Parts: sequence; structure tokens; C-alpha cells
Amino acid sequence: MKQYLAIALIVFAGIIPFSSRAVFMDEHIFLRIAENVDNDPLFPQDTPTVFFGTQVPNLAAHTHPPVGEYYLALIHRAFGDFSEIPYRLLFSVFSVAAVLAFFFLARRFVEQPFLVSILFALSPAFFVMSPTLMMDVPMLAFLLLGIAFYFAHLEGRKHALLIAAICWILSVGTGYTALVPLACLFFQMVLAGRPKREWVAMLLAPIAIAVWQLAMTAHFGRFPLIQVVGYFKDQGDIVHNVAATLSFVGAVTLFPWIVLAVSERPNKWVLIAGIVIAVVFAVLEAPSLMIIRLWYVVLAGSGFLILSAFSRAAKGIIRTGRNTGEAFLILWFPATLLFFIVVADMINARYVLLALPALFLVLLRHSTVRQLTLALVPTAVLSICVAYSDFTFVNAYRDWVRQTIPTLQQQGFRLWSASESGLRFYLEKRGIPPLTSEDLRPVGPDLVVRQQLFRYGLSEDLSVMLTVLKTFPLNLSFPIRTFNRESGAGFHDSRIGIVPFAISRAPLDIVEIAQTSPFVESLSLKGRSSHADLPAWSPDGVILKQDIDQREFRLKIPADCKLEYELLSGRGTAEINDDRIVLKRNSPGTIVWRNFRIVPLQFLSEVR
Repeated sequence: MKQYLAIALIVFAGIIPFSSRAVFMDEHIFLRIAENVDNDPLFPQDTPTVFFGTQVPNLAAHTHPPVGEYYLALIHRAFGDFSEIPYRLLFSVFSVAAVLAFFFLARRFVEQPFLVSILFALSPAFFVMSPTLMMDVPMLAFLLLGIAFYFAHLEGRKHALLIAAICWILSVGTGYTALVPLACLFFQMVLAGRPKREWVAMLLAPIAIAVWQLAMTAHFGRFPLIQVVGYFKDQGDIVHNVAATLSFVGAVTLFPWIVLAVSERPNKWVLIAGIVIAVVFAVLEAPSLMIIRLWYVVLAGSGFLILSAFSRAAKGIIRTGRNTGEAFLILWFPATLLFFIVVADMINARYVLLALPALFLVLLRHSTVRQLTLALVPTAVLSICVAYSDFTFVNAYRDWVRQTIPTLQQQGFRLWSASESGLRFYLEKRGIPPLTSEDLRPVGPDLVVRQQLFRYGLSEDLSVMLTVLKTFPLNLSFPIRTFNRESGAGFHDSRIGIVPFAISRAPLDIVEIAQTSPFVESLSLKGRSSHADLPAWSPDGVILKQDIDQREFRLKIPADCKLEYELLSGRGTAEINDDRIVLKRNSPGTIVWRNFRIVPLQFLSEVR
């Protein structure tokens, strides 16, 4: 019992420093569904939203069933509107439960269960994800609890099989991918000739999901998984996923190359093969920048060694001829990786997390205290550094919104969001709605907030009428990046970066504020007008032609602003007069104004 308590305290102590973590990834989607539970408790996904510029009527095709969102709904009832610290601390029950269940299994399968469990809790994949509101940790927690209760059933514990079945239903009800390791366990049950009631307990989970899918189909009028399958079918790239899997396994499971200290040493040909394969994938998939390719080789080589070490450990278990439950672990790790390689549209640390328990229980089966301690220290340091970098990265969006947006709103600007994930969430909390790719609502001089990392297409009518007022690089002196195109880091999505983290001082992201031309009263121009009364698109920016001495545009002028513009031809002046802008021609002929904009004074105090 003391060891269980110590593990729980260690896990919770790792979450507390990061409990103020800002919203990122799909967390805003889970929160949106949770807040809709009171309106529609049976189908909380029945709420409209915008997804990367596309207006969708509901979240029926969302890739996670709503068990986790129901728990978030309970927190919402208790605490009201979202607040980072209480929500994350209460959600951490799943992180603690996952490691405690893992420890129960480790006591059965490894010689040093306490140290292996601590190493599992401090692995980069688990440690970084443990304070989040993503559904991967709850799914894993229910899965491991179910497996733990199943083995308790094998030991003769009364009612343990029923509890295991409930946990498995909740696991699959949190994330479909829990079916992969469950299928491996079911396969072992069949081969071992286990009683039919164990089969039934296992099959209750997919049956429950099938019933839920039928209910969703009846409610929404279409089968939800069809859209999900179609999306992944169009997005997947197996070569990319194989390459990313190698680097992610090598970086988010243990400290890179430390596997050499906790497993049997491979022969030189295995080492050479690993380096050669890593170099080949670096050429095929890594960005051309040499430093990124070299870093990829380091991490992918480590991943190859981990796969090789797992294979040797699995063969050692098979050679013993004893089966105390290890067979499904041997299947679990490669089956999960293969599933995501074939099906997923990208690889990320969360996907590797699902395979992590099986990897540790097989690979570290006979590791000694000295070996585990040697692996634990650098892995813990790495995890803390990566977690801090990711924590600072996601918080940068919230901090930027708090520092920049209120002043603009007080000045009288109307703002729109063309951003995603955390930036979008905090803009929406300030009442700033997201734009769709067909949106024509903005008019002059509305502001549009965009980000480089998640930029998606706006309508042509709007995009050609925008002039950038200011760009904001989000900088961090700490030299690790977790989600950054420039450094090739893609901890949350390998399409952003082929390695999960990288050493770099590149800006975390660049946020941009652009302004709809002040002369736009409605968007239906398609940027092709040459009429002198209307602004029009040009390769160098928005232009307006004037062939009379004076023109006036009535519009609400925000406070504390200055007019800025360039003149392509002729001479003229612009003035703010009450509720209008007056343009005066000071030379004969047609004058052409370019990139006319109303700039907040606070933007002028810094270099654009």
C-alpha cells in the first residue's frame, strides 16, 4: 500500500506545476461537448462548430466517444466556466489511476515493478500528456484498470471480471483505439481456451460502442464513422508514418539511446542497420535542413534500437514456453504501432502512449535496480524539459490574447478569428468568433487574427481585402521546441515536424493581425474590381483609385489610431473627420492609394 501511495503522490506532484496549462490541441472540442451535456445529455455532440474554416452542423464524426466529456461536464457543473487549474487537477485522477493500474500489472510481469512504474510515469509521452484534458490518458487509465481487474479475476477475486468489463466499456467509450490492445487480449483468451464468460466480458465493449453508433446514426441520420474513415483514408501516408514512428518511439518512451543500458546489447550489425534505416528515412521524409536530418537520425536510430530490444525480449519470453499472460503484451506493442502507421493521418506522442505499457512490461522485465535508475534520471530530466517547453508554448497564446486583445476591443475594433486550437479558444472566450472559408461578414476596418502554425484559407473575397497591420513572434529563450515547423518538432502532429522535439530558438509561432480595407462596406468584390469607387486587389496590396478632388467614407473610427497608406501615383492627403475618412486629391489626374489602414497607436510604438 505504501508503494501505491508513493506512486500516486509522484504522479500528482508532476501534474501540479503544469496545472495552469492553457488549452491546446483538441481540448477546446472536448470542453465544447462537455458544456453541451446539459442541453443534450444523450447526444452532446449535437452542437455546431467551425473546424479549420469549415462550418459543420455537429460533432457526430468526432473521433472520441463522449465518456470523458461526461466527466468534464460534472466538473463544469461543480466549477462553472472553464478554469485551468481546478479542471486539470480534477482530471488528473485518470493519470494517477493509469499509473496505479500499470503498477498492479508490473508486479505480475517485471522484477522491479515500483521503478518500472515510476519510469512509465516519467516517460516523455505520459509526463507531458498527464496534465492535459485530452482523452488519451483517461482511455489508457480505463484500459489498464480493466486489464488489472481481469488478472485479479484470474487470481480468484470475486466480481473482478464484471468490473473489468465495465472498465473496458468506459475505455472504448473514451477512445476507439482502445480496441487494438483489447483485440490482442481477446486473441490470447481464444488461444488459451479461456471460459466463454471471459469472452463475453471482453466483447461487451465493442458491442456497447456498436449500439452507441447505431443510436448516433438514428439521431443524426448518418453513420458517424463513415466520415472519420473517409478522412483518414484521404490523409494517410504510410511512408511518413513509418519514419515518424521511429523517431517518436526513440524520443518519447525513454531518453534517446538509454535503451542500451536497460536491455541486452545488440550486435554491431543491428546498430549499423538502425543507422542506415534512419538515414534513408531522413533523406525521404525529414526537411532538407541538415541539422534536422541529423537530429532525426539520432532519434530514429534510438527508436530502431528500442524496437530491436523489444523483439529480443519478446523472443526470450516465447522461448521459456511459459504463459502467465505475456502473449497479449507481445502483440499489443507492435499491433498498436502498426495500426497507427496504416490508419492515422500522422503520428504523435499520444499514439505512442497507447503502446507504452506493453513496451515497458516486456522490455524492462528483467532490468535491475541499477539499470532502471540509470534510465530513470535522464528520462525524468528530459520529460521535465519537454513538458516545460510545451507548457510555455501553449501558454503563449493565452498570454498574447490577454495582453493584446482587450485594448483593441476597448478602442472599438471588431475582431475575427482565423486561428485554431488554443489561440482560437482564448479568442472565443473574448467574444471573437471564428471565420469560415466562405465567410463574408468582416467589413472595414475589422481586424482578423491569424497564426502561422494553423493558418487555413479564408474566402477569396476577404483575403484579397486584408492588409497586415502587425506580426507578433511568440518567442521563448528556453532552447527546446515541441511544435514548430522551423525546427521540425511535431510532438502533437508529425506533419508539423518529423521529430517530437528539437533544440532550437525559433519563434514558437507567429500571430498576425490583418485589417479589412476601411473602404469595404460589404464583401462581394472577388478582388477584381477596377471601379474607382471600390477598393481592389493588386499584387502589392489593396488599392483604391481616386479621380475626383475629395472623397468621404463614413465608418466608425476606433479610438487612438493613426491613418497609414502609400500612394502609388499622384499626391493626396487623408484625414479623420468625426465619423468619416476624407481623402483629398492634391494633384491632377487619378491618384492610387495602396494598403490604406487604420493602425492602433500601440502598434506604432514597436517595429512591425
